[in-house]
Amino acid sequence: MPLLELREVGRQYRIGQIRIDALKDISLDVEQGEFVSIMGPSGCGKSTLLNVIGCLDLPTAGSYRLAGQDVSELTDNRLSELRNQFVGFIFQSFHLLSHLDALANVELPLVYRGLEGVERRRRAAAALEAVRLSDRRHHYPAQLSGGEQQRVAIARALVGEPAVILADEPTGALDSRSGQAVLDIFQELNRERALTIVQVSHDENIARRAHRIIRLLDGEVERQEVLQVQEAGQA
Repeated sequence: MPLLELREVGRQYRIGQIRIDALKDISLDVEQGEFVSIMGPSGCGKSTLLNVIGCLDLPTAGSYRLAGQDVSELTDNRLSELRNQFVGFIFQSFHLLSHLDALANVELPLVYRGLEGVERRRRAAAALEAVRLSDRRHHYPAQLSGGEQQRVAIARALVGEPAVILADEPTGALDSRSGQAVLDIFQELNRERALTIVQVSHDENIARRAHRIIRLLDGEVERQEVLQVQEAGQA
């Protein structure tokens, strides 16, 4: 059974009398352990699709199953629980709290789960170690480079042990070297933990570090491309 299963998914918005079809008849599967890139021109529906996959938005047509559960059948509370259990989010702009150090930023999702302080700190420290930032755990965001801040954000997404990481332009605010370092970590997590990753990117070189590229055009899947995975250091 696929981890993510979309069947003829549509997402419509209305602005006054105008109907906008952000997504149209999207059918695709993402298996556990896949690393997938979503690409396409601005306004093609990339972020809308990622929001649907992450249960931040619901389809207005078709069906979406996350880990076998049809999201349209869930109450708001159960949808929130499913999202918190299965999904970790990474954004272009990091969204770190400036008054908290790296360790406390990574701990934050576990606070909302009600975990005890000792266990929170243990898990947060392990997540920072996974992104090679143990020596920066007590640094504040202003004391970290952009690449380091994004790695803290990755650790925060990891700390809840999600089944899938959703990354919206995760390298968009980074220089090329820092961006490649982030992708090195993604590949390592995917390879060693079988962590499913779905990323939106406008950068062909970044996208091609995945197993598969899904190309969107005007809210529809234009085509899919299965890749020979490029590891760190490959052109």
